[in-house]
Amino acid sequence: MPGQIQERMNQEMKAMLEKDGILDTIKEFFTGEKKHIAWISCALICMTCAALVIFVVQKGKKPAAAQNRERELIVNQKLLVPDGPEVQKGYITSRQSKPEWDDSDTERWLTVPSKKELTDLGRTNDQIISDLTGAAP
Repeated sequence: MPGQIQERMNQEMKAMLEKDGILDTIKEFFTGEKKHIAWISCALICMTCAALVIFVVQKGKKPAAAQNRERELIVNQKLLVPDGPEVQKGYITSRQSKPEWDDSDTERWLTVPSKKELTDLGRTNDQIISDLTGAAP
């Protein structure tokens, strides 16, 4: 039995190596039971070749050398301010702030928190700390 299998394989190899045998083997491969595998293999080979071609073409293109040297600014004309929206009358773009608040500013802008707000804030902060530390020792 093993001798018959070996002899059969030798005959198939000889048939494949003949010119007509190779063509018959290829035709059989693309039309037989394994035709899906053959088509997938061909597609993968084509994609690999295309990727190699793209890689070689991209590798061949050398980008122009970037010039990293600093250029010195030569002012031979007056610098012009770009046009922008006109500032409305009475609109102040900046102001001089006082270094410290006086009593009227404190009464106007500062709101002193109530006792209830402070305890609520303390409880919230304690809860955040508890969540962050979790079961840490």
